[in-house]
Amino acid sequence: MEKLTGHRIILLMLIMAAIVAIVLGISMRQLFVTAVEQQRLRLVETVKSQSELMQSIARFDLQYNSNYQPGGPREATLGQILAAFQHLPRISKTFELVLARKDGDKITFLATRTSRGLMPDFTIPVASRFAEAMRQALAGGSGSLIGLDYQGRRVLAAYEYVPALQLGIVAKIDLSEIQQPFFESIGESVIVAFVFIILGAWLFYYVGFPLVRKLIESKTSYRELSEALQQANLKLEEKVLERTMDLELGQKRMQETLTWNEALMDAAADCIVTVNEHGVIESFNQSGEAMFGYRSADVVGQRINMLMPPAVAADHDGYMRHYMERGVSRLLGHSREMSAMRKNGDIFPVELNVREVRVGQSRRYIGIIRDITVLKQSKQALVDAEAHSRLLLESVVEGIYGLDCDGRTTFVNSAAARMLGYEPAELIGLSMHEMVHHSYADGSAYQWQACPMYTLITDGRTHHVRDEVLWRKDGSCFPVQYSGTPMYKDGQVVGAVITFRDISSEKAAKDALDKEYRFSQRLVKTIPSILISTDAERRVTLWNQAAESVFAIPAEHAIGRHVMACGVKCDWRAIAKAVARCRKKGNARLDNFKFSRMDGSEGFLGLSFSPIIENGHISGYMLLGSDITDRIMLQNRLQLSQKMEAIGELAAGIAHEINTPLQYVGDNVRFLRDSFADMVGVCKQYGQLKHECALQGCAQEVIAALEQCEEEADITFLMDEIPAALDQSLDGIEKAANIVRAMKEFSHPGQKDTALSDINRMLENTLTVARNEWKYVAEVHTDFDENLPLLMCLPELNQVFLNLIVNAAHAIAAKIGPQHAEKGEITVRTSCDERVVRIEISDTGTGVPEHLKHKIFEPFFTTKEVGKGTGQGLAIVHNIVVDKHKGAVDLTSVEGRGTTFIVSLPINEEMPIG
Repeated sequence: MEKLTGHRIILLMLIMAAIVAIVLGISMRQLFVTAVEQQRLRLVETVKSQSELMQSIARFDLQYNSNYQPGGPREATLGQILAAFQHLPRISKTFELVLARKDGDKITFLATRTSRGLMPDFTIPVASRFAEAMRQALAGGSGSLIGLDYQGRRVLAAYEYVPALQLGIVAKIDLSEIQQPFFESIGESVIVAFVFIILGAWLFYYVGFPLVRKLIESKTSYRELSEALQQANLKLEEKVLERTMDLELGQKRMQETLTWNEALMDAAADCIVTVNEHGVIESFNQSGEAMFGYRSADVVGQRINMLMPPAVAADHDGYMRHYMERGVSRLLGHSREMSAMRKNGDIFPVELNVREVRVGQSRRYIGIIRDITVLKQSKQALVDAEAHSRLLLESVVEGIYGLDCDGRTTFVNSAAARMLGYEPAELIGLSMHEMVHHSYADGSAYQWQACPMYTLITDGRTHHVRDEVLWRKDGSCFPVQYSGTPMYKDGQVVGAVITFRDISSEKAAKDALDKEYRFSQRLVKTIPSILISTDAERRVTLWNQAAESVFAIPAEHAIGRHVMACGVKCDWRAIAKAVARCRKKGNARLDNFKFSRMDGSEGFLGLSFSPIIENGHISGYMLLGSDITDRIMLQNRLQLSQKMEAIGELAAGIAHEINTPLQYVGDNVRFLRDSFADMVGVCKQYGQLKHECALQGCAQEVIAALEQCEEEADITFLMDEIPAALDQSLDGIEKAANIVRAMKEFSHPGQKDTALSDINRMLENTLTVARNEWKYVAEVHTDFDENLPLLMCLPELNQVFLNLIVNAAHAIAAKIGPQHAEKGEITVRTSCDERVVRIEISDTGTGVPEHLKHKIFEPFFTTKEVGKGTGQGLAIVHNIVVDKHKGAVDLTSVEGRGTTFIVSLPINEEMPIG
């Protein structure tokens, strides 16, 4: 009985273990299969989306490989993908995204993104049993499998082939990561079930025998076993809940993968836009924002038509309906040029590539848009440049041919073939040295190792050679001048371009030209006038010694430069107009032409322009001139002297004519004043007589009439005011007489030689004559030394004082402005010592800038506005004082505060003191 009971207990334990194992196995298997399938779908979706995106980018790069660096568009696309791999977020512990290619009998892993980061490149043999998924992908397959990866681990992998890049992409996760939570759950469940099975068997053994007697205990055991099973089920449910959370985590990681996809889109150089089947934009990358001027938020949710010109947008909906109904499209999978429109309305050319992606029952379209404005312009510019180069090559008169690194001819222009007597095709591919450059002019061999046309290929330098010969097809030779220039590609010499011309006529004419040139040079040096010649482009070809002397510019500095860039300061517009007249009429003349020397002084030139005519065309210009500064100054001073002499004679005559009537008027006014005084006495007696008659009562009517006349005439007022009016008239007549005398003395009519002069008197007369210049702008103060000696002076000294006083008045007027709100001051001071008499004329005007003081006495120099000064005043002062009186004139000035001119005149010791 006990043996039978033991068998039953063992059988019961086995039955319970089998039930638990079956239930646990079925549950775990269903959960594991579900987890594996979800992981597989996620991996398949990842590799498919990445493959489609990579192919779209690669196709654009293949279309325009000239825009990329050396390595081609595949390397550019791969570079973008590798850059995006750097930012791939960590999805799970063992998840890896692998990119590889097949190199012969090896598989090169280009990018392996793991949870630890981006692994370095490595290779494995193609025949290896590892990396099964990658071998399937590189064989052109697409799908998923469970197999060994490159490290020999068993993994769940999805793979896809990228034909545009000839790459395989694999996304994988270790099976151990999927299996681990299930194994942990099974282990825990087995342990719990084993405990309860042992416990149930033990209870059955001790409590269930005999079964009837222990029915109550058996029920209790059954209840406890049920509770234990419920606990086991609870544990199992917890594991299921934990796995569900793992699946949710997987979905979160899938979302992170989508985020990485968006980062890859933003890293792309082209605009990438996704559109649903209704034509509504769902995503828009950063390159698209830069290209179209919209923000992503502005276009997402809008129709794709907004990125098209109106003419294209109007037809887009019809294209979409046609494709949705018939499934036929000329755009999907192909690159196409079309027009796009920016936010600001600008229409520009683009290259469009569209791919369709199906997600469940819906469709999505990925469009890659590339702005090809610069590309189209570059292509057109390249075509134009090539046509222009061909035209230039055939248009030049020089012979031009190209050589490769072995000295063989690669091209020959028409001029070169014509000069050498060959057809261009006869020289292509042959050694140019052996054909046309094999011997010297005397017939001796010319070794190719010494030929500059070949040495330039080895040393990479440009060579210019004269006086060598090239040999024609008929065996004759001719002298040439040629230049050889190396051609480079990627920093390496790949050939050379040779340019030559026939100099036979030049050599024949060279000796004659040299002889004529030497003669002309001797002739030019002997010419005392300025002689300058230019070519047609106005570059100086001749600059003789007279030009060097006048302009202080050496010939080597001027020859070869544009005439306007030689350093001569003058009115070049007048020169240009004269050259234009010369070109039109055959010659031109400029008289009294003003220029500035290198030291800043000014002078005058007389210039003649003549064209240089060769072969009926103007090849240059000849300028012949002379420095007429001294002559102009002499003429100006003579004219001014004559003018001043005429004005002096006129002023003296006027003063004489005015003086006589002034004397009449003065004498008559004095007579009236004295006579009126007598009449006043008589009137007083008449008044006394009238008073006596009134007292006596006689002649009342006459007295009344007399009083009425006195009242109407206001005789009392006349008696008081007429004497005052006469006195004022006499004062005015005296002032007018003083002015007339000053004018007469200032003008010195008929006096041309030196005479004893009173400097103080001359200054007083000058101030009187110039009163109209200073009375509105300045107050004049004089401080005359009464002990000045009389000096032997020319009458022109008045002109010196007049110029200085007028200049002082003008300087003050320029400072205070046209309103004359506050007058300035002019101070005239005289003094002397044993040797000189000093005259100081100071003003509170604008002053002279420091950098202009050295030029202030130069002829024609003025600081006044154009039209208000001749530049002769102070030059005349300097000439009269220094040259004619052997004196000196200096100035001290502070800009903005005023100027003092000091005139020093030497004293003749024999002259008396005034």
